Amino acid sequence: HEQVIRIFGTIACVVYIIDRVRIAYPEALTRHAPWVNRLLVRAEEQFRESAMTPYAIAVLLTILTVPKPAAIVAIYTLAIADPLAAIVGITWGRRRLASQKSLEGSGAFFVATLVIAWVVLAQGADRPATTVGAAAMAIALVAAAGELVPLRIDDNLTIPLFVGFTTW
Repeated sequence: HEQVIRIFGTIACVVYIIDRVRIAYPEALTRHAPWVNRLLVRAEEQFRESAMTPYAIAVLLTILTVPKPAAIVAIYTLAIADPLAAIVGITWGRRRLASQKSLEGSGAFFVATLVIAWVVLAQGADRPATTVGAAAMAIALVAAAGELVPLRIDDNLTIPLFVGFTTW
């Protein structure tokens, strides 16, 4: 656990520092490494914090604050369910639920979180499958509802913390 914290703590700090330098000195980056913005930064992140900074910080905070099974559910949800929801929502999303959110994307988020929670909670559990399934269903419902809340905070930060505490 301590080694993981050291690794993710280092990653979070390095990502934060690089991002701050990238924003503070854009002219140096475009002159010496123009490929960085082209390959690693989305268009909307050219002049603001990249999504990787809150992602790395959230993984570290999740590992620090919730028990291991809850942290695993939360981090897998961030890594799998969130991008899957975006892909499904952009590709097939027709029915809008909230700004930038669709029923189809939210459904993908729910199903992915349900599967993740079920698989993680079933590992080594001495509980009936119905209990594990009910817990996974509750986690997925609360997580999908929480993902719909229109916060002005990067969801890479809020999703794993919210899912981690919900799972805990």
